[in-house]
Amino acid sequence: MPFGAKAVLSVSGSEYEIASKNNSISVGASPLEVIVLSDKKEDVAHPGDDVKFTMRIQNNASIPLREVVASAKFNGAHFDLSSLEGSGSLNDATRTYTWTAARISELERLEPGRSVEIPFSISLRNGYAPQGVVQKDIELQVVGMAASATVPPELTAQQTIGTHTYTLKLGGVLNLLPLVFYAEPSEEIRNIGPVPPRVGQETQFTIHWKLSAQGTDAQNIQIRASLGRGMEWTGKLSVLNTESAPRYNSQTQEVIWEIPNITAGSAAPEAIFQIIFTPASNMAGSQYTFLEDIRFTGTDAFTGTKLSQEFRTLDSRDMADANALQNGYDKVRP
Repeated sequence: MPFGAKAVLSVSGSEYEIASKNNSISVGASPLEVIVLSDKKEDVAHPGDDVKFTMRIQNNASIPLREVVASAKFNGAHFDLSSLEGSGSLNDATRTYTWTAARISELERLEPGRSVEIPFSISLRNGYAPQGVVQKDIELQVVGMAASATVPPELTAQQTIGTHTYTLKLGGVLNLLPLVFYAEPSEEIRNIGPVPPRVGQETQFTIHWKLSAQGTDAQNIQIRASLGRGMEWTGKLSVLNTESAPRYNSQTQEVIWEIPNITAGSAAPEAIFQIIFTPASNMAGSQYTFLEDIRFTGTDAFTGTKLSQEFRTLDSRDMADANALQNGYDKVRP
């Protein structure tokens, strides 16, 4: 797979990929080849990641190249320069990391056909943007460059330069906020029944699923969860900011919500559905579970990578009602 690397020769202030005496452009190997690689699969990273880079410099010329100076320039605010690690020297003003023969001895005289690999690493800042600011489809770049005052005899130039720009895509995240209420805050559904729940008696609760996307648009989202012991689906539900509604599979006792797409920064889609809890006698004095195995999948529309996450169960300790735990709502009464 080609890396898209190119070598640039500076000739009287002008730059050419490959220059000869008659100013023709050759498709042969670059005299000084530079390639920047990272350890990230599919060249995708996320905020907070540590990224390991390697810059490979190879002499494709017929003579040794002396006193090679290598550098990496970081384009993108998500690069945390304070976390940079390696043997180079950092210039914060230009966001450039530089290596010379004083740090890497192989750069003093790079023989024909020989190469040198320079490792370095940097962390990405956490988060995407301040609240209220939408950022998505973010690309970060590391521009690798190597230069030598040595010029092959078949070329007319002031110096030999090779460059390569490596692009790292910043992947997004899909957030799911699950909540459970007895005192339903919306007006569409009303819950009745004793709280705390009592053995053999029905108590209604409502589950809220609220979705949001950061850093990217999301596609083909699916959320699945299984009803806990003693829980039943009533069929009462409502949705906000979407036309897609959850459905219930009575054979598997799963609630499934499928949404075609979510736009980053848009109003968050939300689903509200009601369930009934009828505790059995052997549940007296115990906490209870509304949903088990909550999980979702989707696709990052920018990078094409999969988005997925699994949650612990949503149980009676997670009730969003004010003072629910203080009032003992989290345990079944006889």
